[in-house]
Amino acid sequence: STGALDTTFSGDGRLTTDFGASESALGVALDAKGRIVAVGWKQTGSQYRMAVARYRSGGAAAEKQRQHEQHPEREHDH
Repeated sequence: STGALDTTFSGDGRLTTDFGASESALGVALDAKGRIVAVGWKQTGSQYRMAVARYRSGGAAAEKQRQHEQHPEREHDH
C-alpha cells in the first residue's frame, strides 16, 4: 500500500460521524459480517458516554448508538 486514501470508501476515503457533542474514536474493528465498528466517547457537559458507530464496507452508516455507560470522572486529552 502507498498510504493513499481509498476513495472507494465514503467517496473520498474519509468518514466522520457526528454524535452531537464533543467526541473521539478510540478503536476500530471489523465485525463478523465485515462491517467496520468504531468505538469511543462523547462528552455532554461533565458526562462522558460510550459512543459506537457501525459502517458498511463502502462507508455507509449501518447504525450508531448515542449513549451508554457514564464516566464523569474520566479525563481526556484533546
